[in-house]
Amino acid sequence: MGSNPRAMSHNTPFMTPPFQQMAEFFRHLAGTMSEPSEMNFEKMRKMGGVEFEGTTDPTVAEQWLERMERVFEQLESTNAVKFKYVISLLQKDTYDWWVSVPNAKAKPPVLTWDDFVKSFRAKYVPPVYCDAKKKEFLNLRQGSMFIAEYQQNFLRLSRYAKGIIDGERDKCRRFEEGLNGYIRKSVAILQLEDFSKLISAALTWERIDKEEASRRKNRLRKGNSNYGGSSRKGKFDYSKTESTHKSLHHKQNKSNFSTASTPSYGQGKTHTPTCAQCGKNHYGACRRASGACFNCGSMDHKVKDCPNPNPLSYTHTE
Repeated sequence: MGSNPRAMSHNTPFMTPPFQQMAEFFRHLAGTMSEPSEMNFEKMRKMGGVEFEGTTDPTVAEQWLERMERVFEQLESTNAVKFKYVISLLQKDTYDWWVSVPNAKAKPPVLTWDDFVKSFRAKYVPPVYCDAKKKEFLNLRQGSMFIAEYQQNFLRLSRYAKGIIDGERDKCRRFEEGLNGYIRKSVAILQLEDFSKLISAALTWERIDKEEASRRKNRLRKGNSNYGGSSRKGKFDYSKTESTHKSLHHKQNKSNFSTASTPSYGQGKTHTPTCAQCGKNHYGACRRASGACFNCGSMDHKVKDCPNPNPLSYTHTE
């Protein structure tokens, strides 16, 4: 049997749909490969893209630009997509500024992402600000900061140190120079040229120093406690000694006064003072001159009539 051309032509349409689907697939694949990669605007916003309305603080402007660069990097955006969507985020004063930039609204666009970054920095992150940050970096020292805080400030300011830090080795040496002396001496001898290893070594020495300081403090506290305990056991009570001394001194003075004012019997010869009025030896006022009783000192009677004679109350010797 011979082939029937009419039958073959009649069956051809049944084979067309699979070829059409394959052709459509390749056209779509070619389109995705040739056309610039696009990015969904809402996806960009969800990843952290935020609008910018302008500011007078260079730090705020710089942080916004860096944030957008991170978002675009995560989304693997092309420069064309970055430029397209960053312009859509400019609002109010910032958008008014941008449209005043030459060729900003040209169609098709003639400016690029790099052009935008350069213009944005010139407007919101001026050179005088960058120079101040560069000076701050040159004067950066650890001081009272912990290593982690010092590292954070070092990395933040190092972006302004173009021409100062040239490679990993210069970065390590500059970081070492700002460390406190006791840590700098410890890590400098290692001659590290890997910044991450340098940070690890500095953190280790910082931890060791803290531990040693804590041990010294505990030993000092323990030593003071022991010293205080032994002192309480063997400490001489000077307050009691002083009190005893005063008591003895008082008794001695009292004894001396008694000895000086009262004759001692049974202890040898006494020295009774001589009266300037009567010329006799006796203590106290002169009763002969006043006419008082020699025994009791009363003016009402004489010694022979004294109702209460007391020969020790008044000593009178010829």
